[in-house]
Amino acid sequence: MLYRDAIDRHKAMLAEMDALNLIRLTGHLHLYRNEAQLAKDEASWQTRRMHGIPLERLSRKEIEALEPDIAADYQIGMFLPGHGMTIDPLVMATTVAEETSRRQVRFVAEKVLRLVPEGGRIVGVEAGGKVHRADHTVVAAGMWSRELLRAIGYNVPLESQRGYHIDVVDPGVSPSRPVIPADRKVFITPMQGRLRVAGTVELLGLDAPPTEKRARLLLNDLAAVYPQVRLDKLQDNWMGHRPCLPDSLPVIGSARKWAGLWCAFGHGHLGLTGAAVTGDLIANLLCSRPVKVDLAPFSVDRF
Repeated sequence: MLYRDAIDRHKAMLAEMDALNLIRLTGHLHLYRNEAQLAKDEASWQTRRMHGIPLERLSRKEIEALEPDIAADYQIGMFLPGHGMTIDPLVMATTVAEETSRRQVRFVAEKVLRLVPEGGRIVGVEAGGKVHRADHTVVAAGMWSRELLRAIGYNVPLESQRGYHIDVVDPGVSPSRPVIPADRKVFITPMQGRLRVAGTVELLGLDAPPTEKRARLLLNDLAAVYPQVRLDKLQDNWMGHRPCLPDSLPVIGSARKWAGLWCAFGHGHLGLTGAAVTGDLIANLLCSRPVKVDLAPFSVDRF
């Protein structure tokens, strides 16, 4: 499985940066109101069991022992004790960027206009009014990967599933782990100094402005799980693009049509989860080291 060792890869990376505090392994708690609601998700839970993922069914009393503030309507819990979270995705990304800069990686903040083909190879990118040449070019541009590849003959059916989050400061409740109410389809996660509620899927492409009303609906989801939550201090209201593909698999690996071209995008709702794993795979491929994952199902040439 592509993401089986995702947490271990993140831990190994952050340990090198003395930043293991950015990850907490407190598990994920999924909530259900009743047996009928749980039955709708039975196939997904059975799949997890089949792949050996540890999970525990919790009673209402056991839910309260983990998270005492959860609304009484939620009577059944499914707990994934091996799952983890980061306390702040932005701080984590910034930490990685700063550390790689110290290791002589150079970041150039320019808009990439196109990939540059030459003699059957991709030899770099055009950005900032000039061509930046390279032996290897990795397309890891999320939703914007689609247009870059379209210009060189790939029609990747990538679509943005726009998601939202709102951060609440001093909410009056303090979950210790991500809480996922099945009937609300959102993640409620304790961040560093705030509580985040995130979710929804909006299909409006790349150019439409954020929908404020949709973001605000997340507060209703939060209040349904935590009726006593205080919502008077809202810190952040954010919308981002999840790059999704019809088969739910990312695009990772080399491109058959063009030498020197590599892909690492399309992770959908699991971009952060798959980041360290994908980075490790691409690094090994570029250095001609063996990888343990069969990348054929993830090839850009499948489209």
